[in-house]
Amino acid sequence: MRCFHPFRVWNAVSHSFEFHNCGKCPYCLSLKATELATRCFNECKQHKYSIFFTLTYDNEHIPYIICRGKWFYLENRTVHSVDGESVPIVHFDQFDIPANKVIETSDGPVDIPAFSVIHLPDIQRFQKRLRINITRQFNHYDKKKQKELYDLRQKEIAVRIFVNPEYGPTTFRAHYHGCLWTDSKEVADALLDPYRGTKYENDRSYWHGLIYKSWQMCDPARCDAQYVQNSAPNYVAQYVAGTLSLPAVLRQKPFRPKPLGSKNPLIGSYKVNREEIADTFYNGTLEFARFDDETKEFTPTLLSYQTLSRFFAKCETYDIQDDYDQLRLYEKYERMSAFRRPVVRHGYLCKKSLQIKTFDYNILYPDLPDNDYFRYQNFRFYKCVKYWSSRDVVVPVRSRDGTIISHDVVRLSPLQVIRKFRRIYDNLKLYRMRNFYLEQEIISQTQLFPNIYATLTYLLSYYPEFVHDLPALLVSNAQVMRLNALLCRFGLQVPDLYYGNMLKQNIVDFIKSDNLICKNHVISTLQKARDKSKSKKFKETYARKKGIIY
Repeated sequence: MRCFHPFRVWNAVSHSFEFHNCGKCPYCLSLKATELATRCFNECKQHKYSIFFTLTYDNEHIPYIICRGKWFYLENRTVHSVDGESVPIVHFDQFDIPANKVIETSDGPVDIPAFSVIHLPDIQRFQKRLRINITRQFNHYDKKKQKELYDLRQKEIAVRIFVNPEYGPTTFRAHYHGCLWTDSKEVADALLDPYRGTKYENDRSYWHGLIYKSWQMCDPARCDAQYVQNSAPNYVAQYVAGTLSLPAVLRQKPFRPKPLGSKNPLIGSYKVNREEIADTFYNGTLEFARFDDETKEFTPTLLSYQTLSRFFAKCETYDIQDDYDQLRLYEKYERMSAFRRPVVRHGYLCKKSLQIKTFDYNILYPDLPDNDYFRYQNFRFYKCVKYWSSRDVVVPVRSRDGTIISHDVVRLSPLQVIRKFRRIYDNLKLYRMRNFYLEQEIISQTQLFPNIYATLTYLLSYYPEFVHDLPALLVSNAQVMRLNALLCRFGLQVPDLYYGNMLKQNIVDFIKSDNLICKNHVISTLQKARDKSKSKKFKETYARKKGIIY
């Protein structure tokens, strides 16, 4: 199944048009939520302690917007402007938030027509304060005089965080759900509230854990932290698909829920099996056996693309460069001839010359082996090639049937490493191509359509660029012959798609959306989104009855 509204873009490298997912439809959001949930599950398996937490606002600290005329203004937060006053954020022709969605407490609505919004800098500052508080409490080594011991202790008490903002489904009140991972028992205990569930849980004079100490924008009872249950990662990640029911103004870029998480590496790829990575590097193996908790069986699972890009990074224009071009690019960064220029953004006023700088040299000029321009993507490619070519690697040796028969120690040259990288991504293309044709074969063998011609016509939807280029009017016999030769590859002829010399519009609609598979796909995807929204409303209704507003 594919995106509801794919968009067509021009690829300047391959000189061809491509179709990409929109990233905003229910299918794309559901796909993203599933990916994030999987990554959070994998992160839970890679650490000893996992903590689920919820951060809320009280009315004193909550950021909100006020509509004045046709502009929305952000209040209760510092906004950088010339005169120090709040600036308009979003312009809208009408105020599309219902009037009953004002900021509420357990006693009722507040006395101003304000509407709470998500403020991502609050989460960014929370993460900084949390790491600072952990360092101050558990790392007592001097950073300058005892640097080695300090760095070693920092690795022991390190934490990784994933936070997903959300608006309440009933009141649209902004709050945050997140997961936190660590391998230190003392850090995990210090994050939790020891007075949770006691008569002191709402008393700010008591110690309520490092999470609340780093937040402090609500009462301690409203800042919940507990050890992760099995459903917590899915509970956190599913809110990515919950933006469909939001008003249009809350889906704009300043207020849109955007998940934030630890990077370098990304969530879900912190700890990896080194033997599997070596097997991928040397043999190009992409699928490994994973135990499925639902089926209680081992199933072949594709290595995540995040892991591949972490250990086998690609350079720019990777597909059109040959091995020796990439080797020259590697040698350029090896001799440190690339110069990283300062970023001068478009329209930036230089204080020294008082002139507008209108060029960003790091973007507008290509990074080629024979110049000195810099690209971070190419630098990552160089670091990965340098890593694999500068050490001995223990790799598994596989027989022709794929079984591991022994292990060997190899040390490859940079050119050999580059060729290993190309083999990995060529195998990835073959894997995707196999699934692409396998799905078409399954559809062609099922009786989902009334006749074989309807089935073959639907299979054209797997080639959107071909459908897009179908001429609306056939003007010459040569054009008919060329088109007929192309359609014969799909088992079709020109009369199947054309009435005389004109393209049948109902056929185009059938290929794109007016067919049984697409309709069922749209209905099932929308129903899943509605079910999640109903589940969230039920949970919020239950919480409001208990006197909890989140």
